[in-house]
Amino acid sequence: MTDLFTFTLWMVSAGCVASPAHDLDRSVAAVQRFERQMQSYVSARREIVPSPLLSGVARPAEVWKARMQGAAKLRAVRASARDGNLFSPEVAAMFRGRIADALTGRDIDRWLSDQKDDDDPPSDPEVHANEMFPEGRSHLFPVSLLSCLPALPAAVEYRLVGRSLVIVDVDLEVIVDVLPRAFAVLATDPL
Repeated sequence: MTDLFTFTLWMVSAGCVASPAHDLDRSVAAVQRFERQMQSYVSARREIVPSPLLSGVARPAEVWKARMQGAAKLRAVRASARDGNLFSPEVAAMFRGRIADALTGRDIDRWLSDQKDDDDPPSDPEVHANEMFPEGRSHLFPVSLLSCLPALPAAVEYRLVGRSLVIVDVDLEVIVDVLPRAFAVLATDPL
């Protein structure tokens, strides 16, 4: 019961809309599952890519080479990674619900447009797990949503690509997982 109480307080203090109690139990379980999966990813990553990856690397060309080598190793080990490995159906539902709650009453198209950098390409690329994060995409994630989503380990971060929520390995720029249609226009949009 303490976990549920703490979780409810966290949701309310973060400005997220708290769901009925039976939904909170499912949400707590989804967060716990997601956190276990993220820790599993970070542990596996540590075995593949030295930490810190770029220690002792000084020149830009060496930094780029170290990143590309690390990314290639990681992608080879995760060759079977697919969209939804971390965003299982229950975890995806929890994320979409929290995002919808946080953005209630906003024009989603306008909000998404406001999140783009001026130098972002006009069209959004299709992205998938285990691919390199597309160059030239915004690297910022709205602070207003961070408080409603589970915290991530230092090795990864959330990013937006179109209507998708993407988790990216910070050092290697490899996409860990993708949640398509994370930002629906209306509650009636198909997920």
